[in-house]
Amino acid sequence: MKFTAGASLGLALFLASSTPSFAESKINSNLVGGQTINGEVTAVDGSIVTVKTTEGSSQYQLAPNTVTALKLGEGTSVTIDGSRLATGRISGLDRNTVKVTFDNGERRSFILTREERRTLVMGDRVIVSGLGEGRSIRNQNVHSLASYALTASDFRVQRAAVASASTSGTIQEVRAVEAVEAPQPTVQEVAPPPIRRTEIQAAPPVRGLW
Repeated sequence: MKFTAGASLGLALFLASSTPSFAESKINSNLVGGQTINGEVTAVDGSIVTVKTTEGSSQYQLAPNTVTALKLGEGTSVTIDGSRLATGRISGLDRNTVKVTFDNGERRSFILTREERRTLVMGDRVIVSGLGEGRSIRNQNVHSLASYALTASDFRVQRAAVASASTSGTIQEVRAVEAVEAPQPTVQEVAPPPIRRTEIQAAPPVRGLW
C-alpha cells in the first residue's frame, strides 16, 4: 500500500495532535491530587522550583507572584498541598467538552475554555482545579499537568520547628516573670515630733489706787 507525501504528512500531524507525547514533561510529574508532599527546595530557576523529598527530587512550576511572595531559596522547607486538586487523564474530547478519568477511576465531563480547547490533547495527563463543595462549575478548570502553575494555596513554606519551640519558651519565661510577686516596699515608722509645752507666766500684781 503506497502513501503520497501529503497523506503521510497528514497522518503524522493527526497522530501528534491526538496522542500524548511519549516523553511527557517531568514538570509537576509527581503532583497527585489529594496528596501532600513535604520537602526542601534545592534550586529555583525562574518559576520552576526543584524540591527534594525522601523519594528523590522533582520539579514544580509556580505562578510568578507565588515565587516572589514566598521568597524561596535553597534550603527552604515547603509543603505541596494537593487537597484542592484532582489529577487524571483525558479520556474524551470534543469541541465543547473534555472527559477526564481521575486517578481513582471516577469520570467527569467539563466545559472547555478557549485556551483549554487549544492546548489539551486526547490522553494528556491533566489536573483539575476549582473542585470542592460549594464551588461553581465556572471555576472548575482543566489544565495540562505540566503547564499548571501552583498557587499560594497549593505551595506553602513550612514554619521552622525550632522557631516555634523558642517562641513557646519565651512565653513560658514571660509567664514565670509575671508569676513572681513584686516585693512590698518597707514602710519606716516616723516618730511624731515632740510636743513643746509653753509655760504661762503669771502677770505681776497691779497696785491699787486707794
